[in-house]
Amino acid sequence: MMQINQAPDPVLTKLHPAVILAYLMVVVGGALLLTQPTLLLVVFAAVLVFLFGAGGGSAWARSVKYFLVMILMFMFINTLVNNLGRTIL
Repeated sequence: MMQINQAPDPVLTKLHPAVILAYLMVVVGGALLLTQPTLLLVVFAAVLVFLFGAGGGSAWARSVKYFLVMILMFMFINTLVNNLGRTIL
């Protein structure tokens, strides 16, 4: 029986671990293999749907500002260091 002040468990957290592992493998594989921006947006949208469905959206939203600062820092450093326009990792 659920308490009155207890939040219900998100549906996606009740999935079998093999299903979550398969989802993770498809998302990571898709992000690594796809180069078309539209398909990458579809993968990103799928990740956001799963993230907010699993109840982790608020933690992600709080950390976005740190991600944006890090991305801007990489862009700035790449502009100063690399004069060919291509980053070789």
